[in-house]
Amino acid sequence: MQRLKTVICCLQHFAKKGYVRNYLLNLKDKDGAVLKCSANTKLIFNKNNQPDRIIGSLNDISDYQKTLEALKLSEERYREIFENATEMVWTIDLEGNILSVNPASEKISWLQI
Repeated sequence: MQRLKTVICCLQHFAKKGYVRNYLLNLKDKDGAVLKCSANTKLIFNKNNQPDRIIGSLNDISDYQKTLEALKLSEERYREIFENATEMVWTIDLEGNILSVNPASEKISWLQI
């Protein structure tokens, strides 16, 4: 039911604005594997300002979505290690400015950001 509401909302936007950008949907390939896709469409009008045709593209963003998920998990693991380490952990930039310190660093020394 929620999927139907999303499709109806997308079609209403298309009818009102004449385009849809980055509409995310799941499709299946010939082997039945799910593909994460992004659809973009635009309504083209003729000289009389009447709808004439629709142009669009459909992009497989499955790999992109997997990469985003892997990055999110990696950031979560890094953050957990950083926050829970009992040793001092800090980051600095190339000029030597302290960018971040973990809670243990603040307890052990004068470092604080």
